[in-house]
Amino acid sequence: MAAKPINRESAAPPAEGGQNVTLHLPKDFLRKAKAVAAARGMSLSKFLAEGLEQLIKNDDAYWKAYESWKEDMKNPHHGGGSTAKSRDELHERR
Repeated sequence: MAAKPINRESAAPPAEGGQNVTLHLPKDFLRKAKAVAAARGMSLSKFLAEGLEQLIKNDDAYWKAYESWKEDMKNPHHGGGSTAKSRDELHERR
């Protein structure tokens, strides 16, 4: 399951001139990441930033859908259909 939602306002990717970070990555992973970035014609930094940005967007979408679902579950008739039918109505022969 995804992590609990956080305040995304501070998590937005910076415009020009972001902040440097230090990562410790396994050598094999780093080598592969550099190769993929090069194949896409981008720097490793841009490749990693875009990947993280996509993960954050996916996480945001997940939590938005989850919160919407929770609200829907508060109303048992959230499907927009008519009220529930009686047992006799469900088994009525036509």
